[in-house]
Amino acid sequence: MFADYRVPQILHSLGTLTYDDHLTRILKEGVYLENGCKEEVEIRCASILVVEEIKEEIERLVKEGGHDAEVPNAVLLDFLLWDLAKVEEAKGRASLPHHRTRSVYY
Repeated sequence: MFADYRVPQILHSLGTLTYDDHLTRILKEGVYLENGCKEEVEIRCASILVVEEIKEEIERLVKEGGHDAEVPNAVLLDFLLWDLAKVEEAKGRASLPHHRTRSVYY
C-alpha cells in the first residue's frame, strides 16, 4: 500500500487504527507534522500494518469459506480505502482530519 494521508484517515474512521490523545489533538487542530517525525512515521507504519492485517483476514475468510476467489493485494486495498476516504469526507463523516505533512514523497 502507499503510506499516504487518506488511508490512515479512513482506517481510523473504520475503527481499525486508533490514536492516543496527544495525536488526536494534533490532528484536530490541523498542526503540521514534520516530515519524518515520530508521529508521522508511526501513522504511516501503523497504516501499512493494518492494511496487511485486513488482507490476511480476507485471505482467511476466503479459505475458510472454501472459495476460490482471488484475494486483493495491498495496493488494491489502498485504492479502495483511498476512494472510500474521499467519499466519507465529502459526506462529512470523517472521524478526524487527515494528518498534515509537507513532503515530496507523495
